[in-house]
Amino acid sequence: MNLKKVLVLVLLICFSASLSVTANDEKEPVNWREFKPFCPSIPGWNKVGDFKGATIPIPKMSQGTQDYVAGKKKFTILFVDSVGDLMVLAPIKSILDMEVDTSTHYQKKFTAEGHPGVVIYDFTNKAAEILVFIAFRFYLHITGENIEEQAVDGLKAIIKLIDIAGIAELAK
Repeated sequence: MNLKKVLVLVLLICFSASLSVTANDEKEPVNWREFKPFCPSIPGWNKVGDFKGATIPIPKMSQGTQDYVAGKKKFTILFVDSVGDLMVLAPIKSILDMEVDTSTHYQKKFTAEGHPGVVIYDFTNKAAEILVFIAFRFYLHITGENIEEQAVDGLKAIIKLIDIAGIAELAK
């Protein structure tokens, strides 16, 4: 990407961020504890530690995480409430709009209950990431370590165990 395109992109993000700060002044993020009921019990996987999170005032957002383990395989579910702040969401949205296929990784789009998502798999590190963008406010991010490529569909199936519609309801 040349310098001119980078500068235009930066200006657009800054402009969008200034609009979103004004538009979101009245919105507050959900408390991070409200995400805990969305952490499913997953057959063959054990929760590691307690559900953790934070709600912060600047930028207005909250997040909650739960770690899981099965042998040497690990994954984390991260829930984020961005309050629709474009400054936070712009990078996520740009990832969701791209598909990539290289010798080291791939990135493929999909939908989960009508919400856009993307699966990213790194062949070198056997690492997987799944992002789902919910109600133009929340995103669900699942990251896995020591995940074989053929196990990505199993990791993706975890999304079906999460009440995405319930998360979307938190926006109201």
